[in-house]
Amino acid sequence: MLDAFPRLLFFQKKNAFTGDHMGMRMRIAMIKPEEGDSFLKAWAWDEPLCFDASDPETRLTAEFSLDEEGLVAACNWLRAQYAENETRWSANYTKPRT
Repeated sequence: MLDAFPRLLFFQKKNAFTGDHMGMRMRIAMIKPEEGDSFLKAWAWDEPLCFDASDPETRLTAEFSLDEEGLVAACNWLRAQYAENETRWSANYTKPRT
């Protein structure tokens, strides 16, 4: 899952990308503040909870510019979070049902 992210236009159309990879849940969305420029925000948190049910204090987050470079940086950040915290994610990994 860490190699299949949508294009920038997906986020510019106000869509949020969500996914999971081996125990790590992830989300990337465009944030449009009342003042200032829009930007991308990425989150990573533990399975099995959905975004709304997860504890905001335990989520890892980062902000990126709303352009191609920012999207690449957000995707790379998520990949790095998986690599740096692999033991955390694997502890909560629930194998897919067959």
